[in-house]
Amino acid sequence: MPEDSKKDGRMLVLDDVATTILNNALIDYYLEKRNFHAIQCLQEQVQHQAGNCREVLVWAMDDQLGDYYIPEQAMLDIKAQINALAATPGAAYIADPLYFMDMMRERFVKKYLETEGNRYHLVPYH
Repeated sequence: MPEDSKKDGRMLVLDDVATTILNNALIDYYLEKRNFHAIQCLQEQVQHQAGNCREVLVWAMDDQLGDYYIPEQAMLDIKAQINALAATPGAAYIADPLYFMDMMRERFVKKYLETEGNRYHLVPYH
């Protein structure tokens, strides 16, 4: 797991460590030079780019290797597919809704993980 990443409940936030270090070094340099306008511009730029430097991965499933995390949008798409399948009359037999949701989530996540090019992060068990 990257050093500047943190696991919060079932969410993993990956930060761009190199950009963070560079911005902190620039702020320190501008503080020494007393260039407060440059610090303000840098902080505005960092806030503007914050969405590009961070990716939120949510827990998708676990297996014998560890916990799999996928991008938040991919998990929302999987949940939408499950809801559409559950809402379609006669598409699937649902005896236990919780079991159905869990089984479908696992099936769709495995399909997502098997597709080449899809982003995921594996946190192995120790």
